[in-house]
Amino acid sequence: MSVRRRTYRNPISGAVNESWTVDVDFHHADGRRERIRRISPVPTRRGAEQYERDVRAALLAGTFGRREAANFKEFVTDRWLATYPASAGNRQSTIEEKASHCLIHLIPFFGRFRMDQIDGELVARFFAHLRKVKASGRVRSEKTIKNVRATLRRILASAMEWKEISTIPELPKVKVPESQRDFYTREETERLFEACR
Repeated sequence: MSVRRRTYRNPISGAVNESWTVDVDFHHADGRRERIRRISPVPTRRGAEQYERDVRAALLAGTFGRREAANFKEFVTDRWLATYPASAGNRQSTIEEKASHCLIHLIPFFGRFRMDQIDGELVARFFAHLRKVKASGRVRSEKTIKNVRATLRRILASAMEWKEISTIPELPKVKVPESQRDFYTREETERLFEACR
């Protein structure tokens, strides 16, 4: 154990204070060496020894110094919607469309999860949920699902760019059938103009 007691005098009050310092010299599996010196949050020898064990365990797991990823709802409402659509130069109608995708589809499903918990399985469950028949008996169109997918993809890409997550899960492809357009023939056009005259 590498814990040390420090005693120092407060220059203002003159009181003698005590703290415990943790000094961890850690060798990673890839050969890197990392040295951590911190004051223990618990000012006792036993508390400092436990803190040292916690630091070593976090270094071994690769989680030391990493903060917990934001909750999806907080990330989208506090950061992404307030920043990305306007900074990308989206039109007002596009910003409103992205906001409605978030409020109607994405936040109700992903809202309680942390950003780093969104994986391929969760995304697949989300798209299965989108394709379910609504209570009204209607089915969401593939175009709507594709647009929601694009918004989710952009949110995850922004989270990666802003160092909130390290990878983006694979999103399923959504194929929109081509819309059927029926144009008037020359004869139909002439009959329409005749009728209008």
